[in-house]
Amino acid sequence: MFDRKTGELMLEAAKREKEGWIDSKSAEKFSCEDLRMIDREWLAASGGQFGFSVQLAIYKQKGNSIGDYNSGAWRRFGDAVVSFARAAACEL
Repeated sequence: MFDRKTGELMLEAAKREKEGWIDSKSAEKFSCEDLRMIDREWLAASGGQFGFSVQLAIYKQKGNSIGDYNSGAWRRFGDAVVSFARAAACEL
């Protein structure tokens, strides 16, 4: 359910409701406030376990920095997010 709501909020923020999808050019135009609002929704709905801010913290913990791409660190981030999501699902 919340994935659907996130999609709706992102389409609205990108002004792409009619198209029903977001391209990379549109995604780059998200305002910080739009992203913060979606993050707050996720944090509230998940008891602080999910959201952009949670993913960003994991991303940085795995050796990534904003603006730089490191395939090994990106892979570690992906593994950590999957593991985290599985563990959180078990707690629900």
